[in-house]
Amino acid sequence: MKEKAVMAVEFITTDTDNAWAISAYGGVSILIELCKSGSGTAQSHSIGAIKNVSTVEDIRIALAEEGAIPVLVQLLVSGTPSAQEKAANCIAILASSGEYFRGLLLQEKALQSLLQFLHESSNSDTLEHVLRAIYSLSDSDVSYQILLGSTTFIVEIAELIKHGNIMLQHISASLLAKLSISDDNKRAIGGCMGSLVKLMESAKPDGLQEVAANALVSLLSGEIK
Repeated sequence: MKEKAVMAVEFITTDTDNAWAISAYGGVSILIELCKSGSGTAQSHSIGAIKNVSTVEDIRIALAEEGAIPVLVQLLVSGTPSAQEKAANCIAILASSGEYFRGLLLQEKALQSLLQFLHESSNSDTLEHVLRAIYSLSDSDVSYQILLGSTTFIVEIAELIKHGNIMLQHISASLLAKLSISDDNKRAIGGCMGSLVKLMESAKPDGLQEVAANALVSLLSGEIK
């Protein structure tokens, strides 16, 4: 019955008014508790409902106050594939919601968990959420330096530029354009330049051509031997 109830809650919270109602009736703490101790199915639907209500600013604050963030990071690490995808989506929403939430996520070492997940996952939908979260977290100076210092991460986004779907290419190119990559790492990922040139010819999605051009400029700046 719990699984069926939380499935219904996930479904109805796609509507903002219902999201407010769930919060008003104390649903946030119940959803978080189910994420901790529910069955795999209940966890997946609970995190889906939390993802839905996290789009409302005031409810995001309630989520933080109720301790949702460490639960989200833990589910990203150890949840079912469905729960992991929804947790990554929710983390991406929170990471893009301002410095306060980024700080809370970094306290829970969310960036390290996202980088590890990026290395291990092959699900393109989940990877898209993971990359969006990493992009938002990179606004933090600490995160920026961690990303710059990770050759593994830089090589991985270069591989996604070459072989990922169009959305993964777009976000990966955005990250590449954002980072001031060392000359050694530029040499390590030089093989993605041809893919960036091809992306510059792509009309969709909007902004892809500019992002690809900026990433290419970033790689070409300085001396590459």
